Amino acid sequence: MIEDRIRTLLRNQHGITLPQFDVLAELENVDRSLTMTELSKLLVVSNGNITGVIDRLERDQFLTRIRSEKDRRVQHIRLTSQGKARFLKIAAEHEQWVAQLLSDINPKEVDQMIELLKNTKESILNSSI
Repeated sequence: MIEDRIRTLLRNQHGITLPQFDVLAELENVDRSLTMTELSKLLVVSNGNITGVIDRLERDQFLTRIRSEKDRRVQHIRLTSQGKARFLKIAAEHEQWVAQLLSDINPKEVDQMIELLKNTKESILNSSI
């Protein structure tokens, strides 16, 4: 339910999808360029699923792709300065939305839930399957 509400707010107020927001968040979080493979692994999706998302974000000037000089098949994805500034504004609103949606839950329980979700993600990322 939270995801559905956030998805609608992102689309209606900023014209981006939740997967686009997730890509931007990962790029901003690591504060460096990532290859498509690295980005796919962090987001726990296939390279094929991420290509269309990257295409749209590049079209909207949130990010840029730079071909590797060592291997032309490899693309490095990086936020543009304009894209980073736009993302930070959206992320601040996103944080307010989530806080409002969870406002009736005890803050300690919210922290526990976030920690459990982080642990779940780490477990998936570290899995050998």
